[in-house]
Amino acid sequence: MIRINLAPPAEPRRCWRPVPLAAAAASIAAIVALVWWYAALVRSEGRLAQEVASLDREVVALREALGRDQTSRDAVIDLGRRTALIQQLASGRDVALGVLDSLLDLVPSDLWLTALEGRGVELRAAGSAHSARAVADFMASLRSSGAFKDVEIVAARQDLGKAPTGPVSFEITCRFGP
Repeated sequence: MIRINLAPPAEPRRCWRPVPLAAAAASIAAIVALVWWYAALVRSEGRLAQEVASLDREVVALREALGRDQTSRDAVIDLGRRTALIQQLASGRDVALGVLDSLLDLVPSDLWLTALEGRGVELRAAGSAHSARAVADFMASLRSSGAFKDVEIVAARQDLGKAPTGPVSFEITCRFGP
């Protein structure tokens, strides 16, 4: 059997609807989250802007240091070239001093040199002597020394107008070396 009650309920029922309240709470929570996220982004943007400015200053400082480094590198390269040139000149000086030392040991007392010129191993000496015999002795000494090769007289002049005889001017060429 089916029973149907058509009478109104004895106490009115209250209908509680949680949907509008939950929607309002969720909307407020979403707005608060969005505001917090925006504030976090603004703080991050400020911090990142400060870091970018700091890194820009560091880049400028590093470029200046790199410029000073390049100047230092150029100075070191220039110093190396100068050092090599000085060493080259110093090594050439030893040879020149050896030539002069060997030559001056052979010059007789009645002969004097007025010019000495060297190009590589070639040597040209010019001077004066009291007699032609002194020039001949000087050339013989150069040949017998072993340090000078191809000793040749280029020019010899004597002033005959002076009494008893004038000095002999001469020019000699030779090669230095074994």
